[in-house]
Amino acid sequence: MEDLTRTVTLMSKSSASLLLYSVAVASFSYAVIHFVRSYIGPPMPYPYPPGPPSPSFILGHFGKLPMKKPWLAYMEMAKTYGDVIYFRSLKEHIVILNSLDAANDVLEKQARFTSDRPFSHAPSDLSLIAGYSVGWNDVVSLMGYSDRWRQARRTSHQNLRPEAALKYRVIQVEKVHQFLQCLISSPSSEEIFRLIGALSQAIMMSAIYGLNLEITSESNQDDIAQAAKEVADFSDRIQLPGGNTYKSVPFIHYLPSIFPFLPFSRMENSAKTTLKALKDGPFEASMKAWTSGSSSSLVGQLVSEAKNRYPDEGKSEYLAEIESIKSMGFTALAAASDTTVSATTTFFIAMSLYPQVQKKAQAELDRVLGFGRLPGFGDRTSLPYIEAIYKEVMRWHPAIPIGVPHKTTEDIFYKGYFIPKGSGVSANIWAMGHNPAEHENPDEFIPERHLQDNGLGEPELKSGFGNVSNILAYGFGRRVCVGRYFADATLWLTMACVLATMNISRDSTNSANESVSDEDLKKNLEDYYTDCSLSHLKELPGVKVLPRLSKEELEGLFDQDKEI
Repeated sequence: MEDLTRTVTLMSKSSASLLLYSVAVASFSYAVIHFVRSYIGPPMPYPYPPGPPSPSFILGHFGKLPMKKPWLAYMEMAKTYGDVIYFRSLKEHIVILNSLDAANDVLEKQARFTSDRPFSHAPSDLSLIAGYSVGWNDVVSLMGYSDRWRQARRTSHQNLRPEAALKYRVIQVEKVHQFLQCLISSPSSEEIFRLIGALSQAIMMSAIYGLNLEITSESNQDDIAQAAKEVADFSDRIQLPGGNTYKSVPFIHYLPSIFPFLPFSRMENSAKTTLKALKDGPFEASMKAWTSGSSSSLVGQLVSEAKNRYPDEGKSEYLAEIESIKSMGFTALAAASDTTVSATTTFFIAMSLYPQVQKKAQAELDRVLGFGRLPGFGDRTSLPYIEAIYKEVMRWHPAIPIGVPHKTTEDIFYKGYFIPKGSGVSANIWAMGHNPAEHENPDEFIPERHLQDNGLGEPELKSGFGNVSNILAYGFGRRVCVGRYFADATLWLTMACVLATMNISRDSTNSANESVSDEDLKKNLEDYYTDCSLSHLKELPGVKVLPRLSKEELEGLFDQDKEI
């Protein structure tokens, strides 16, 4: 009997061992099959889009993707591989769209499946090096395609759509006029650069939070403005195609806590602190001012409405709405600190390099306005050349030349090519705007390309005034910039008012720039722009402004009532 019991026990142990062995073999086999399938290629007969040969079976193009001004590299590759280019970096699939047709087909017509973001759906403790970091999912433009994004997007859209954006015009006029008053003293190029950043932040702080940030000729870097700039810098690298691939490396998100002394660990801690400060700081200051009755604000109004709908402030619906309000403001501040600044600085450098464009614009302004007032929004439809300059600025050097990457949520197809679920898809906006087949002399600043003859010998726009739908810099599909109408109004008014009151030129006596001719600067202008996804001028090389009128005449214009 003991022998039988021992035998049964041995058989049970053997069966258990065999079962465990079988499970282990099956799991290993599944892992191998899954691994091989993820690297071998797509299901036949649909190939991936063409692209450069993979340097490594395991790594793919990991570490080989262009990270410095990649939009130029991808535009050059398109000459060999076509308008859609495919890469694999570790297990991440990356697709670059170099033509407007491809972007419309993939990001517009298939928006249902291409509206996610590649840096979403991550645990909250993932690190910056993995492309996530705490707080990124609070930025509406970087959120994943989810119910949370839909609510945040809805909040932003309701308050920044064309009709709603009209109420901010008083603020935009006030702050642009403050900006002009600072330019009267003919500041240095460094000071002009600082003032442009101050203008963007002041408009947004006042419009969204009801906080008055004065634009002055004195250098007074506001903490919130500095935080907004740092947030834009933090997010810069991960938005490049492949900049998010590190997430595929196992356990990399634990490195900051294990090795807090490493550079990227310190960067993450700084990012977390800055993100929290930018998200909560202006919101709390706005609510304090709203509660005390010292100022009104969009944020205060929205929070008050949320409280009326949800008296119980502990309810999840109320908390979710408050988060959406915070995200709206948080995103607007980050965008103002970089994308709007990029477009405005590009305008200044363009006017300094193309004086004939500036003179033509000023002739139009003088003809329409006379010399007794500044341009207002009511003049927009009478100023087609100013509109053409604005559109050309957005084409000539878009703020995000490679676009913010999308992510596919399902397998999709484009002209017989397979783009798998989970792929990062980036629109090369630069290549679309610099396609010589569509834009003659694309590297030249030519506003006339946006105009046509109206049949009476007068210029008219090829597209309507204030029509942002054909400005590629605002993005594609369901992830198009939600604040585009607000940005459009700010940029147009700034350009019109500066041209009406100032002459922009290059200072040939500036010792740092005197050896750089206009032609050399045009040829090498890209060297003056930052390399990453948010591309902006590092400086305004030799740019100076001189008032077109006397200080007294200009100040008299500011005192008049303006049509808004």
